Formats: sequence, structure tokens, C-alpha cells
Amino acid sequence: MKSFLLTVHIIKLFMTRLTHLSLRGANGPKQSDRPRSSRAQSAESRDPSIPLRSSRDDSGKSDRRTLRARNDIRIFVIGRLARHTAIILIVAILFDMVGIPLGVPRARAANPNMMLFWDGGAAPSGWTIISDDAGEPFYGGIFPRGNSSYTANNGSMGSTTHTHSATVSAGTPQGGSSKKVAAGSTQNNSSHTHTGSASVDSPANASVPTYKDLKVIRYSGIPTGATAIPDGAIAIFDTTVPSGWSDISSTFGTNFIRGAATAGGTGGSNSHGGAAHTVSSITINQNSTDVNVNSGTNNANMASVVAHNTGHTVTNQTSNTPDTQPPYQTIVLGQKSGDGILPQGMIAMFDGATLTDWYGWEPLSNSGGPFYQNFLKVTGAYGSPAGATAHTHTSMTPNTASAGGTVAAGNGTGSISSHYHVATITLDDGTNTNIPPYTDVVFAKSDYDYTTLTANNAPTLGDTVTVDTTVTNNSATTVTSTHVKYVIFIDGNADGIPAGGDTYITANCAGSGSWSTMANYTWEATGKTATSGGGTATDQQSCTNTNFPSNTTYTVYAQWHASDDSITYATKYVTFSSIPTLGQLLFLVLIGSVVFIGYRQGAIKLKAKQKDSPPGRAENKAGIFKI
Repeated sequence: MKSFLLTVHIIKLFMTRLTHLSLRGANGPKQSDRPRSSRAQSAESRDPSIPLRSSRDDSGKSDRRTLRARNDIRIFVIGRLARHTAIILIVAILFDMVGIPLGVPRARAANPNMMLFWDGGAAPSGWTIISDDAGEPFYGGIFPRGNSSYTANNGSMGSTTHTHSATVSAGTPQGGSSKKVAAGSTQNNSSHTHTGSASVDSPANASVPTYKDLKVIRYSGIPTGATAIPDGAIAIFDTTVPSGWSDISSTFGTNFIRGAATAGGTGGSNSHGGAAHTVSSITINQNSTDVNVNSGTNNANMASVVAHNTGHTVTNQTSNTPDTQPPYQTIVLGQKSGDGILPQGMIAMFDGATLTDWYGWEPLSNSGGPFYQNFLKVTGAYGSPAGATAHTHTSMTPNTASAGGTVAAGNGTGSISSHYHVATITLDDGTNTNIPPYTDVVFAKSDYDYTTLTANNAPTLGDTVTVDTTVTNNSATTVTSTHVKYVIFIDGNADGIPAGGDTYITANCAGSGSWSTMANYTWEATGKTATSGGGTATDQQSCTNTNFPSNTTYTVYAQWHASDDSITYATKYVTFSSIPTLGQLLFLVLIGSVVFIGYRQGAIKLKAKQKDSPPGRAENKAGIFKI
């Protein structure tokens, strides 16, 4: 109220000055401005034919006419201002009555959209199926996968199949001489090996784990109220499902969840899709270098060996079928019985970019979280992650067909007897060979929530800013030694979260600065405990508003987290403005109206007084105006 009292005082001074000017005008021009009297004129300039009294009478009438004209203009102008002020006041009152804000609406970060599973027919009221039409994020058999941000499948995220590259080698000859035997010479050549190549096919659905189809439904925003979760909706839990829900995990038979246009379909295999790779076109390359190495003293210049590798053929091979389950998190699956509230502990999917600006939800799919880049496997028990992004095949070791050859030497002809090799065919692990088609979603658990985060609105300079918070712990574990940080800042991008470069009020409202991390905060409270099962922790902070520029909207951002900042339990923001409230504006208008009415009444009295005053005189008594 200090600033408003100051404003009223200024208005009072202004109106007092205006009154003074009016009074001065009512008394006529200043003495220095009045026409010189006949007594002050020289005798030479005086016209004896014009009486002095007539000149004095004309001058007085002119002064009075000028005064009346000035007062009429003042009253007209002030009357117009008063009328316009009244119109604005009426409009403001009407807007306030119907709840329309006077200022420009402040942009807010949009809530992410919640997604659940569905096995019924048409979508429940307020929800949309997003797995039954081309172009939708789960259409055509798309698996949900957790991540720190949402990305709908774009055709290149995962695949139903995969392939590998093959490496082929043939070792030391078997079943015959491993060296060239030279007739008529003492040469004794080294044994030899071969390299080779092969093709690997891509069996259909080799990257698809065992699955059961469910529809995916989406709500615009986050549902609230007594019927937030519709009858038949299916959600994830990490413990026993709450009252009003049925555990349907056993109906899934340890399958992965896949989005589809219809619910109930099954397929896939955790063992390479149930299909092996066929390795074909296996070729053994020629190796004449080792064969022609001369280890004797004679016949130094050897002729090349007659190619025998073409005889070392290898039949097509079949790979093994290893475990190809993608990275997953095991879950409990519950289904709602009857419409009901959104229960604490429910895990839902969201299409939000991040979780840092949500309150009442514990992030689970940020980096390091239990759902980060994990698929969903229904087992009826939560928290046993496994699987891998790629798999390894056992090497294949077939024998080549037998073959030999002759060597033309300078002083005789040598030969390599018929032999075979044990070939080794190795398939590389590849990249993401276990990853089926997926859409990245954000997983979060309704776990901790604020019941209160408030700040007194419209604090003017000199007022005290007070912020109250309460966090509720709806988990099964008591949290101790938590702390809460508050940041009061000017939200540059209107998302409710402080960003680098935003102006914020420094520690204990000491000043202002440029925000960079949560190490920059306005207040911090420590040692807070919230017991399990609905226990609360409360906090209140306040400071005198000496650093908030006027006509600016501020955001209070609060974050409850573990003592070492490793876990964020809940976040929330609320906005307030230093612009005067409607009630304060009405108060100012009221004061101005009172002052104006007093002035106008004074002007009317003055006008009446002037009318009754003798010519050439005007009253200026202290009692005519009082402000």
C-alpha cells in the first residue's frame, strides 16, 4: 500500500496546484499583466474625450470574460476526462465480473498428452485411439519405448528384420599333404590357408519379440477429476494395483506390449523371431603365395601353383537362433474397473518433450531411469530389466570339399595332394539388431505432488512477497532430508522453467542476476521429511519486495528434491505480477473521482462567487477550495 498512498499524495498535490491555477485565473491576470490604468498614462497620451471610468469598466469586463472562458474550458476538459474514466471503470468492473483478464494473457507451457492402453472397441469419451490409422504413432505394430523425449515412429526407428555381414576363413589343410612335394628337387614349401566370403539373408520378423497387441489411447492434456481414468483403461504399475483396478498381467504370458489397430493379437519370438539366417554363396579364395614359398636351396624361381581353390566348395549354412529380446523393463499391468480418479502410483506414457516442468509426476524415462530406452515386458513383477540392443550368433565351421593341384618347377614338377579345410564362418553382431519398430514415449509415475504453491499477487515495491508450498508423498517410501529450492524470475519463453540468461531475484531477495543453473536460487529450505502414504512436507518463504521492477510478470519455480539433488520429487510454478490489481486500480479511480468532484464543486462555487462580485474584483478566500 505504500506506493498507492504515495500515488494518492501525488494526485492530491497535482489537484491542489490545478486549483491554485484556477484561483489565480479567477482573480484575473497578474498585476504585471493588467492594462495600465489611466493614472499611469502620461498626460500627453491621454485622450480627454474618453472618460477614465469607461476605460476601467471595459478592462474589467474583458478580464471577467477571459476568466469565465478559461474556467469553462477547464471544466469541459476535466468533465470529459471524468466521463471517460467512468466508462473505463464500468468496463473494468464488467470484465472482472465475467472473469476476463484486463491484461494480455500470459503464454504457458502446454501440458503433455497422457497415453494409456485399451482393449475395447471405440475410444472412451475424451480419448482418441492413436494406433488404428496410417500415420498415427502406433499404427502397424509399433512398440512403445521409454526415452527422455517423445518421438513418433518415422519409418526408420527399429525394424522387424535385420542382417549381418559374414567373415570366412579356411585353416590348415586336412586329409592330405599340407605342402607342395617337388620331384627332382629339395624344395619343401609351407602349408597354406584361405580366406573367403559369403552372403547372409534377412529372415522376416527376426527382430520381433513375443508380443500381445493393445490399442493406444491418448487424452488431450492430463485428465483430472472423479472420472479422469475411464472404465477399461489399462495402465502400468510397479507394485500391487490399487483399489478399483484389476491385475491383468497373467493374461499376457510374459509378452511385450505392441500397439496395433485391434487388441489381442499375438506373435513374434524371443529367439530370433523363430527363424535362422541362411548363409549362402560361400566362396574360398585362391592362395598361391604360401604354396609357392621356396624353403629349399634349389629352384629359387618357382612357377605359380595351379589353382585348386575352386574345388574347395562349401554348402549353405544355417545360423543358430539366439535370444533377441530388446532392452526391457518388467511391469505390472492393471485395468480400471469403472470410471475413477487418477491413482497415485500409476505409470503413464506422455508425448511431452521433458519432465522437468511437470509437477505431481516422477520421471522414469530420463537418462538413467528404469524406463530409459527400454521396452515393456509384462511379467506381473516390476523391476527386472534385461535384454540387449544386439545379439551374437555362434560361428559355423563346415568342411570344404577336397581338392589339390600341381606346381611346375624349374627342375621338376611338384604337386599338392588332395586335401580339405575346416572353414570358419562368423557373423558380426551388427547394430540394434534386436530393436523392433518403436515410438519413443516419456514414462512418468504419479507419485509426489504439490497440494499448494502460492505467491501473494501483485506485490508492489516495499511489500512482502510470501510463497507457500506443500509437497505430498504418495509413494510407499518415506523420504527424509529433502530440500526445496525456489527461483523467482522473469520467464523469457513462458514455459515456467528458468533458463540460462533469465533475470532472477538472487538469494534472499538481495538483488537480481542472470540465472544459469539451480545453484542460482532465491531461497532454499533443507531438512524436509515427507512420510509415505500421503505424508506432507510444508515450507514458507518471504522477503521484502525491493528488487522487482513494476509492470512485470514474475514466475515462482519450486523444486523438491533429494539432499544430493540426485532425484527430483516434484516441481511446480506459479506466476504473479507487480502490476496493480483491479481492486487497487478501482481504489485509485475512487480517490481521483473524489478529488475531481471536490475540484468541480469548488469551480462552480467560484463561478457563482464571481457572478456576485463587484466588477473588477474576484474573491480568493482560503475556504473556497479544500483538498
